[in-house]
Amino acid sequence: MPMDSDARPRTNVLHNLALPERYEVVRHIASGGMASVWCAHDRLLDRAVAIKLLADQFAHDEQAVKRFKREARAAARLSEHPHVVTIYDVGDAVATGAGRGGDADHAGDRAFIVMEYLPGGTVADALKAGPVARKQALRWIGHAAAALDYAHRLGVIHRDIKPANFLLDRERGLHVADFGIARLGGEGTITGSGELFGTSAYLSPEQALGRRATGASDRYSLAVAAYELLAGERPFTAEHFAAQARAHIEQPVPAASGRNPALPRALDGVLARGLAKRPEDRWPTAGAFVDALEQALDQTEATALQPVPPGGARAGTRSMPAARVPAPSASGTRAASRVTRSPRRALLLGGLGALVVAALAAALATGAFQSGKSKPTTASSAHRPRATPRAVPASRSGSSTAASTPAVSTASTVATPASTPAAPADAGALEARGHQLLAAGDYATAIPVLRQAVAAAPPASVTYAYALYDLGRSLLLSGDPQGAVAVLQQRLRIPNQTDTVRQTLAAAQRAAAGSQGHGHK
Repeated sequence: MPMDSDARPRTNVLHNLALPERYEVVRHIASGGMASVWCAHDRLLDRAVAIKLLADQFAHDEQAVKRFKREARAAARLSEHPHVVTIYDVGDAVATGAGRGGDADHAGDRAFIVMEYLPGGTVADALKAGPVARKQALRWIGHAAAALDYAHRLGVIHRDIKPANFLLDRERGLHVADFGIARLGGEGTITGSGELFGTSAYLSPEQALGRRATGASDRYSLAVAAYELLAGERPFTAEHFAAQARAHIEQPVPAASGRNPALPRALDGVLARGLAKRPEDRWPTAGAFVDALEQALDQTEATALQPVPPGGARAGTRSMPAARVPAPSASGTRAASRVTRSPRRALLLGGLGALVVAALAAALATGAFQSGKSKPTTASSAHRPRATPRAVPASRSGSSTAASTPAVSTASTVATPASTPAAPADAGALEARGHQLLAAGDYATAIPVLRQAVAAAPPASVTYAYALYDLGRSLLLSGDPQGAVAVLQQRLRIPNQTDTVRQTLAAAQRAAAGSQGHGHK
């Protein structure tokens, strides 16, 4: 629940522990086997933060403390990603009075991590509350997938992917927590070779066998979470964690369309590949998995998901076919690096192709601005504060909720069939095409298209805000940070999703300062 800044207590609620003076603890949020989490107020920056405090049983374990801090720093490397929880600080809470254990200078001190405060609870909380709408489920899976692919490219394996580690912000955007830290411990985990390998309900077969976790292990756990979000329950359930772990190793995957008849059968094969027993048989990236989910779900009307209640009819207890899943297409693999994976396919296919060709030709014919050389897409290249075309709720990369930026209908962007001469593209179509080019890493081509979208869109529209942000991102990633700064400063005047815009603007300003510094050498 949100922190009430007006009701902050004036005493430290942590007994026998003193945090740095700048942090004023407000209340307890949660506790687990590894740590407790507290909501606090950062006096220096006047903002709410979350503080994770290493559990008392680890306080005197030198190796555990070192690993906690080391992995926290590793997680901080991922904090640039919009769907990874941002790490602000790492330190030690100093033991005081009765909390000091012995004569050692730091006996009883407890390691802590300060991170962004996300008041929306977790995806696990949302699942407990009831069915999750299909579009919302896809949005969350896409956010998590983008974060995982980004982490894997940087060599970080999560090891404990599960809905409880998917934190939600005020706008219901997802942020993955506990990168690299989850192996220290946690409720409902199993051990092997001196390490903790993950939560049994979401555990990959290789982790259950005590083998080394890889990126494929994280993708398996994501597939379990996706199954749960879409079907309304996990593929394997058992009362004891050891029985659950064994099920991941031995049991065939039950068809999700059998658990929830509203799901298309095409989805069964996609999930079966995600839950393949052998790591090499799974989807090559989390992004490819999400692309395949979107394609399968596009076969049915996007409606609110209605899972079969526990104990309800089970007409489909058949198992999924694990062998007849097509390999991801080249376009699906390229798209795997997108940060925000809104289900845009319906917007971009069909008549939009002819519509966009005309728009690109017009943009290039006018000598529209191009900056820099195209380069491969990066993990953060497609993130922007945007609404999905299917009216999915907002996140830091989600739809706007500001009253001053009314939603723009996307119906006009898909109306021209390929066989019909293309009419001049409107702002929505141009913006959609520009975002697609940005996501594909073709920044030089995206820039003139997005400039046209900015010129065509009404200044009070969501399309205008999206186009400005995407233009700024494209300029930054194409090597023109100074141009990006000017555009993003203009975008910052729009009072919606400003936190994300500020982050990107700060990155552009740093890049611009660096390029100026190199120019004077």
